[in-house]
Amino acid sequence: MTSAADMVALVQTALMLTVMLISIPAGAVADMYDRRIVMLCSLAISFAGVTALTTLAWLGLITPNLLLAFCFAAGIGMALFDPAWQSFVSEQVLSVALPAPVALNGISYNIARSVGPAIGGIVVAAAGAVAAFAINALLYLPLSLALLLWKRTTEPARLPPERLHRAIVPGVRYIMHSPAIRTVLIRSMVMGVFGGAIVAVMPLVARDLLHGGAEIYGIMLSSFGLGAVIGALKITEICKRMSAAR
Repeated sequence: MTSAADMVALVQTALMLTVMLISIPAGAVADMYDRRIVMLCSLAISFAGVTALTTLAWLGLITPNLLLAFCFAAGIGMALFDPAWQSFVSEQVLSVALPAPVALNGISYNIARSVGPAIGGIVVAAAGAVAAFAINALLYLPLSLALLLWKRTTEPARLPPERLHRAIVPGVRYIMHSPAIRTVLIRSMVMGVFGGAIVAVMPLVARDLLHGGAEIYGIMLSSFGLGAVIGALKITEICKRMSAAR
């Protein structure tokens, strides 16, 4: 729709800005309310956004600004979803067995991130963007169904419900007084700034430098997920070598 580099980069901004703005309140909401309900509401928001995007694209009414708006709407849902999703893993297993499921959760996400974009690129090249949007919308339904069927056991709260700001403040205070967590967050922020910039301009790289289309862009995105999977599988060995080098 447009070759302007700033508009292309704003797609990534529209998706990730919601994470910056909403993730901290979303983490508090995940602790204050039933995580299953929080995840279902989050998926409903994203599903509404991508369904509207699919419909308008099919009717030929989509514009760059509308695309950014729907990306922002989908990003709101996922920013609400992620804290509840990450924390609900601890409800499925005993605390002593938690590291393995957490690692498996990360690996499964990155496997999907390595396969999904390549499939998406093939779909766009073969059937167009509208087909990719429609498949994306439909794939919200299996996870929503799984959450609906999940018989979550809840324990009654021993304390009255907190207000949102009162739930956020202890978390921020904990981070400020925890050097280890503060270091992880700073490193994540630095990686996010530079990594986000790379992803934001990658469509332009695929089109203008590599002279490719959606399939090339999908393969480039897949390499991020593949690298993350390899890194996760090698992290123990790398940590041992780094410790020995010290």
